[in-house]
Amino acid sequence: MSTPPPPTTTPITVPTNFPSLIPSYTFNFRIGGGASPVGGLTRGSPLTVVHIVRGTVSTEPQPQSQSQSQSQAGRSDDGVVRLEATVRGQGIDYVRNDPDGGRMRLDAGVVVE
Repeated sequence: MSTPPPPTTTPITVPTNFPSLIPSYTFNFRIGGGASPVGGLTRGSPLTVVHIVRGTVSTEPQPQSQSQSQSQAGRSDDGVVRLEATVRGQGIDYVRNDPDGGRMRLDAGVVVE
């Protein structure tokens, strides 16, 4: 039995002035139990509920910018609100698939302290 060849990859060339996203926050959630399908099949986009039982939300370090604005209460010089928080109680994620199956959409509701 022969081993299949490894998948091939094509390098992506990104222009030097191409915009990039820098994450502001990290969400780290523990999911409790399995996902629960709750409806939406008649419209072709099923809705699934996932329970968040604990977790954290924290600010990511931001690169220094050339022009930094003045600090305001609760904000750093880069304009990002500093946050180190813990999930209180339980939260819920609603996951909805597009009818064509091309994308999934997440709507999370959680209280943090």
